[in-house]
Amino acid sequence: MGIKTLECSSRGDKRFSALYANVEMFGIKDTIENHYQKSKRNAAGGLVKKGQPVDHMVLDGHKFPASMLTSWYRLLWIQYLDNNPELVTFARQFDKFTDMFRGKHTINCQADVIAGYIADNQELMQPDLDLKGKLFCIELNKEYAAEVINLLINDLEVGRLCIEDFEPSQFARLMRLLEKKS
Repeated sequence: MGIKTLECSSRGDKRFSALYANVEMFGIKDTIENHYQKSKRNAAGGLVKKGQPVDHMVLDGHKFPASMLTSWYRLLWIQYLDNNPELVTFARQFDKFTDMFRGKHTINCQADVIAGYIADNQELMQPDLDLKGKLFCIELNKEYAAEVINLLINDLEVGRLCIEDFEPSQFARLMRLLEKKS
């Protein structure tokens, strides 16, 4: 029996294309592609055209470094797949996930994120993110907050992080989250 491949693009199963997959974030329902592209900003704060350099991103009125774009893209897909378990069941029938529009320099690819999700790949949460990245994940995806908080606690316990690494507002936020958790 051959390898079953799912084409994750507008030319394949559109339910697995960022151009068609709708997700609600910050009270706005839109496609993953639009959420992602609308978050990108240039140094002057203007929208960035696809393929152009990104200085930073803006989500729900808050500015984040461009280095968070991959986390944002993955969280959009996680939210979509979490909300569509029937698609996850369908996708589990496949061995390989492709995107025919993936370019040589593509950093964020829907086929990769979907494959990781289907494989229950814990790297989707990027446990080796820096402190800012972990706090970003907690803020954007409440369902994974407990998991990321545990990673932060572990980082503190093993000495990868120190209290001094937190800005006062970050530390206060973490303490509030820990209080809610217990």
